[in-house]
Amino acid sequence: MPSNGQDRPAGIFIPFKVWNKRLPGGVFQGVKQQSVKPKSVKQNVVKPKHLLAFVFGLVCTTGFASMLHPFGHVKGTASPEPILAAASVESPVMAIVSRSCQNCHSEKTEWPLYSYIAPMSWMIEKDVHDARSHMNLSRWRDYDPEQRQQILSEIASLVRNHIMPPQRYILLHPEARLSSSDVDRLYRWTRSERKRLKAEPAPAASAGMKLNP
Repeated sequence: MPSNGQDRPAGIFIPFKVWNKRLPGGVFQGVKQQSVKPKSVKQNVVKPKHLLAFVFGLVCTTGFASMLHPFGHVKGTASPEPILAAASVESPVMAIVSRSCQNCHSEKTEWPLYSYIAPMSWMIEKDVHDARSHMNLSRWRDYDPEQRQQILSEIASLVRNHIMPPQRYILLHPEARLSSSDVDRLYRWTRSERKRLKAEPAPAASAGMKLNP
């Protein structure tokens, strides 16, 4: 065995048994160079018929799901009454309400194409259903004066605190965003309308519509 590693090639570790079988010319017996064959990688190729079957199944499932209405036939509900019937509303206020409120809080909803495709249709129908249950501007006559005053008070608070319209709705409907002047005009209208309702003589007792908290 060579001493101090002087006869050993630099940077190469040679096992002891192989080192002893050195041949002339610095070639070592027992060291074989093995060629490594690259492993073949199987490529998962989707066959056209499988892709077609998947697309067909997806379309059928979406179509069937779109026929389901977990929150009732929200799209089929409509009232012939104009919004805020029997209320004293100036034209500029009516324009703001029509632009920013009636799409969810009335039965004059404009349904975009994506609102007919599940599961998006379920989400939109739920939002409209919940909004109408809190305040339905198409059924304004059905509320008694106390209920109207309560709704007007809530409108003033939600608008001034920029809670309504919701930000996620504004992302899809930027035209519904309220400017500072819009907020001020709506707030002043709710106050004047509440005063008008309070000054009116009390009507005959009626059940009125039930308001959700």
